[in-house]
Amino acid sequence: MIRALVLKEVKDLLRDPRILLPFILSAVAMPVIALVILLPMQSAVQQAISGTKTIALLDLDKTTYSQGLIRYLENKGVQVIEVTGDPQQKLQEIANSLAKQKISVLLVINRGFGAQIAEKKPAKIQLISIIEELSMFSGIEVTPIQQLVNDYILSLLINGTNLTLELVKNPVNVTSVTYLSSKNLLFPYGPAFMVSFSLSALFVPLIVMGIAMTVMQMSATSMAVENEERTLETLLTLPVSSTQILVSKLLGMFIVSLVGTVFEVIGLVLYFGILSYAFSLPTPNAQTLVSMPTSLSEVVPASGIPLLALSLILSLFFYASIGVIVGALSRDVRIANTLMSPIGIIFIVPAYLIVFAPSSFYGPAVRALLYILPITQPTIMARDMIASQLPPETPVYLLASLLFSLILIYVTGKFFSLETLSTLQYRVEELASRIKRKKERHSIDTD
Repeated sequence: MIRALVLKEVKDLLRDPRILLPFILSAVAMPVIALVILLPMQSAVQQAISGTKTIALLDLDKTTYSQGLIRYLENKGVQVIEVTGDPQQKLQEIANSLAKQKISVLLVINRGFGAQIAEKKPAKIQLISIIEELSMFSGIEVTPIQQLVNDYILSLLINGTNLTLELVKNPVNVTSVTYLSSKNLLFPYGPAFMVSFSLSALFVPLIVMGIAMTVMQMSATSMAVENEERTLETLLTLPVSSTQILVSKLLGMFIVSLVGTVFEVIGLVLYFGILSYAFSLPTPNAQTLVSMPTSLSEVVPASGIPLLALSLILSLFFYASIGVIVGALSRDVRIANTLMSPIGIIFIVPAYLIVFAPSSFYGPAVRALLYILPITQPTIMARDMIASQLPPETPVYLLASLLFSLILIYVTGKFFSLETLSTLQYRVEELASRIKRKKERHSIDTD
């Protein structure tokens, strides 16, 4: 009987084009987003590397040192347009005039610039970025100009000595490596890169929550429709247990969500594939006394990938369970949709705690709980696979996670009757109404 119910559920879901549409749209959107990020990023980085070709310069010092800086910049390929004015009164007017000429950098050489260099004191200048709007890459053109000014002043300070500009700029040839004791690996990268590498686990809760919210929404909507159309009451009168009804609904939604997840995975592969053109790993900077990792498999063991995949599937099963339960307790689709938003927020918070907190922050008991709970298990597994090692009892945690979801369905099925369902739906409807009223009051206050 349950097989027939599952088959019916899968067919009903696949007949509705709106079910798989969110998965397909998000899969298409991810590579598009990657292109949107990549194109301006490449342009900004290229501009920073090549440097600004034209700058405005206000020389208030009028010494041989300031004039020497102008010639130095011009010799480096920078077109210098000298402007005049009083910075105390007309600096804003000067910047406004330069903005109309599409000049993005104004260099102000303050009075005393030459004297400070002659006395071997820090020389004071002002670098003003002229931007039309605030953005992630605003003012990036200033960096190469500042470097050229530094080079000019350093060359003056070491004039007459045996020092070279390259030596002064880089007095120590640092080889920065990191040893990860949990994996017995020595990486040819500094701690800053390793931190950013470990934060790649940050994408896991984002990916899981994106899929999870879709699965919960579909499950809740599918079950709530049964309540709206009174077909759930008909099912409860059939010679089939309430637990079987819930399980059939759950398995049907779970099967369809797995099909939809394939589109999500394709979109993610395209997303990271496109972004990989913008970033490259640092070049190893020196030979070390132990062998360096030569492939990703040395950092992320292949044996852990099937465990992580299984964890993601179990997590998906749990989220489908939550959606089915919420839908069963909702009189209509409107109530189910109202409840989904706060539930999603509650589930995402612990996932981000895992990403940003070290393992020592939890303690053994809390760590074991995070490995058992389906909402946190994929995130902590992904982080440990990258940053350290999976615990040897991981298979036990996976089994406990599955039991957690099955017990949830079983307990719900035991209380799943026409009488208790009606009572619980009334209470859930009151809760949804309070949430909706709070949102409306918040909207009025902000307006």
